[in-house]
Amino acid sequence: MKSIIRLLSYGADVRSHDDNGLTALHIAVARNCVDIVEILLAHGADPNAQNGLSETPLIMCAKSARIDIAKLLLLHGADMHAKASYGDTALHVAARRNRLTMLIFLIKAGCDPAAKSQLG
Repeated sequence: MKSIIRLLSYGADVRSHDDNGLTALHIAVARNCVDIVEILLAHGADPNAQNGLSETPLIMCAKSARIDIAKLLLLHGADMHAKASYGDTALHVAARRNRLTMLIFLIKAGCDPAAKSQLG
C-alpha cells in the first residue's frame, strides 16, 4: 500500500488503464483490497470506468459480494444502473452468482429489481 501512496504522490494517473480497459480501481475491487479502493477513490479514480466488457468496478464488486467496497463505490458516485456489454447490471451479476447479501444491499441502495439484461 505504501508503494501505491508513493506512486500517487509522484503523480501517477489513477484513471489510466491497461489494454483490457482495467484501471487500478478495477483491479483493487477484483482483489477485494478495500484500503486500496479507498485510496484510489480519494485520489480521483473513476468509479464508473468501464473495462473491455464495459464492466464498472461496481459490477465487478457484485461478483465478490464485498458490501464495504460497494458502499465506497456508491458513495463516490458509482452508477448502480450501469450495464456491461453483455447487458448485466451489478444486480444481475449478484443474482446470477447467488450473492444474496449483495443483492439485498443493491436493492436497498436503489437498484431496479425489474431491470432486464439481454437475457431477460
